[in-house]
Amino acid sequence: MNTKILFIRVLLTAAILFGATHAPATLIINQSSGPGASNLVIPDGSSVGITSAINISGSGNILGSGDNVSVTLNLAGGNNGDLIAYLYHDNTTVTLLNRPGLTIGNPLGYSDPGFINVILADASVANSVDAYGGGAVPNGVSFTPSGGNTAFQAFNGQRVDGDWTIFFADLSGGDGSNISELTGWSLELTTVPEPITLALAIFASGWLMIGAGRWWWRRRAA
Repeated sequence: MNTKILFIRVLLTAAILFGATHAPATLIINQSSGPGASNLVIPDGSSVGITSAINISGSGNILGSGDNVSVTLNLAGGNNGDLIAYLYHDNTTVTLLNRPGLTIGNPLGYSDPGFINVILADASVANSVDAYGGGAVPNGVSFTPSGGNTAFQAFNGQRVDGDWTIFFADLSGGDGSNISELTGWSLELTTVPEPITLALAIFASGWLMIGAGRWWWRRRAA
């Protein structure tokens, strides 16, 4: 093979490796309701509530700017207007739900029983989930979280590693057997490599290019 062509190919390989280490990646992690559990029942009329955690390791950092976190919820039963929910990670807490539909004119909130594949995301063009309208179970739609349309940006730049924990509580009792259950949830994160991983990749790319250059010049001089 022509040595010049081979040298160019080596340089292209190094450039691709270097670029790949810089490129943001989308990480999607699903959690059915918890290890060994079917559905997690949310106690009626209790602020104690329930938690479900997703543990992540070795995935770098959340991208430092923009909309990089979203949560998909699946719940069944109960009354949506009774529920509060939070997502917390690394000492940061974002409010997901705050008694949807609760107003002075509607002190019980929405009575719809659950959410089906509802996405909460900063980038959503829809209303806050707390004002989704009521009258039917939200299904396959997107809303901003209760905390606002930039709420998830509080996680920007943080390490991905560790527990991402979701908390639910039902703050209005008297529902009898009509209780809310968390049937599943998932996270979608936009991540970048950890600085040390990025530095090692850059170092390796640099040495690959230097080595290829030396080899090519030796071949030319021979």
